[in-house]
Amino acid sequence: MKSNTLNFGWLLLIPILVSAWNYSCNSAPKNPKELAAADSLRADLRIADSLLKTLEKEKVKQAEDAVRGNSAFIEDGINKLQDTLDLETATFLTEYRSIAKILGIYVSNHDRLKGAIDSLKTSCDNLSHDLRNNSLAEGLDPVKSVNNERVQVHKLMNELNFLIPAVGNGLKTNDSLSPKIKAYIEELNAKLAARNNPGPAK
Repeated sequence: MKSNTLNFGWLLLIPILVSAWNYSCNSAPKNPKELAAADSLRADLRIADSLLKTLEKEKVKQAEDAVRGNSAFIEDGINKLQDTLDLETATFLTEYRSIAKILGIYVSNHDRLKGAIDSLKTSCDNLSHDLRNNSLAEGLDPVKSVNNERVQVHKLMNELNFLIPAVGNGLKTNDSLSPKIKAYIEELNAKLAARNNPGPAK
């Protein structure tokens, strides 16, 4: 009697065990390689977000405006004085003026880059979710879906990996040249003041 009871118990367990096995098999991702690739892209986008946050748009904009304003003032002053610049002065003024270009590129593209990161984050999150749960929309190929996201993420990363260091170097150059620029503007102001107020003739 006891043996029959045990056998009956095992018979009851068999459907449950089979069901659990089927669920386990069906719930496992069917495309683990593509899922790993999608998760890797999500990690890249977290890096992209961190890169963009290393430079505050407003601070870069302030530096750009200062460089453009100082450069315009210096150019106007030189033209008024009809000054001839020595090579050293001409070189550092040219280097200083060129900083504004890369700073301006960052400022004008910051919002676009941020939007691209946010958009790609959403699409890669959704792709990862669908691959993990085997719920990719009918007709979509897992490999092609991952490759499409990869192309966009790599393009974004290449742009950031060029732009962020370039802007960082531009800001460092601005800091190093600022004392020279300040001194030159003071000298230029003194020359302009002397030109406008020549004093009594001897």
